[in-house]
Amino acid sequence: MFPYGWAIIQRRHNEERQRAARRIAHRHIRDHSNPFDVPAEVFTKLYRLSKRTAHFLVECLHQNLNRQRQHGIPVHIKVLASLHFFGHGGYQTTVGQGQYLGLSQPSVSKCLQEVADAIITVLLNGMVLFPETEEERAENKQRFLQIAGFPSVLGLIDCSQISIVRPKDTALVPARLFFNRKGFYSLNCQFVCNAKMEIIHFNATFPGSTHDAAVWQGSSLSQLLETNYVNGVLAGEWLLGDSGYAQLPWLMTPYADADENTPEARYNLAHTKTRVLIEKCFGVMTTRFRCIHKHRTLHYDPVKASKIIAAVVVLHNVAIKRNEPLPDELELEDRLRPADDPPRDMNFLNVARNIRNNITRQYFA
Repeated sequence: MFPYGWAIIQRRHNEERQRAARRIAHRHIRDHSNPFDVPAEVFTKLYRLSKRTAHFLVECLHQNLNRQRQHGIPVHIKVLASLHFFGHGGYQTTVGQGQYLGLSQPSVSKCLQEVADAIITVLLNGMVLFPETEEERAENKQRFLQIAGFPSVLGLIDCSQISIVRPKDTALVPARLFFNRKGFYSLNCQFVCNAKMEIIHFNATFPGSTHDAAVWQGSSLSQLLETNYVNGVLAGEWLLGDSGYAQLPWLMTPYADADENTPEARYNLAHTKTRVLIEKCFGVMTTRFRCIHKHRTLHYDPVKASKIIAAVVVLHNVAIKRNEPLPDELELEDRLRPADDPPRDMNFLNVARNIRNNITRQYFA
């Protein structure tokens, strides 16, 4: 028995030595190679952003991600490992094995959470901004007007189902609430974009079974615009939404069953041509950062998945603001429209319809 027991001990000792050697090798690769040395085209394919923008992110996040231990992971490796995941959407195994990074899967997973938190803490408030000044709103409205002649548009609103793994059942939020009518578990995420395809507001916290209109009603932006309207602020300016939303004085929707060659039909056409931009915005964001693409699934609980989505929104805006080239393989998604009529707010419905009719008479008669 003694020789057999000794053999087991010796084998475990050898395995531990091999693991230690691999850790040292990974650290050596990690600390003594420079991922920025690869050709620019290869770098962009790997990390979905240019070297200059990746350097910008490393600089912005450095203080929040600075390593605490002697052998901690360098900040630029944390950022690049996370960008690779955001950009490709596969689970972390392939990221950790990527050239120049030298990270294990658990290390990549930890990096991803740290970097997402840092992006939200450092960059979110400065990168995702609803237009507040008169100058910002005027510029935005003019850009939208030039698309199809639709006036006074502040932004375009829509929701997207982003796939997650089946969450655990809890007493307050059972897993079934995340199962959407497309047949998978998701977060129903609301986005509002401006005329430059920047996301100016978003909400990534609602379970997939939630109706788009309910997500909107529960959002801080809905409450803000209603308060502003009641107080006479920003009157005569609105978002554009599809028929899944209720018509409101601050949210213009299409006419139902408008006859051809009528002012209402021309209103609807201008509305549709303008709203195409948010479809393109989704296409740009999900093609560049494929972790939220329709063919990917986030293998995280809803809270962590929501943080990843928030980080992707910020990175999308960073890319737009820094004039990153649009992805060559841009894909536009076919979006499933809500089957049920949205709930109507009778307090504002008649006023909202009058506003829509006035727009139609003035611009599309």
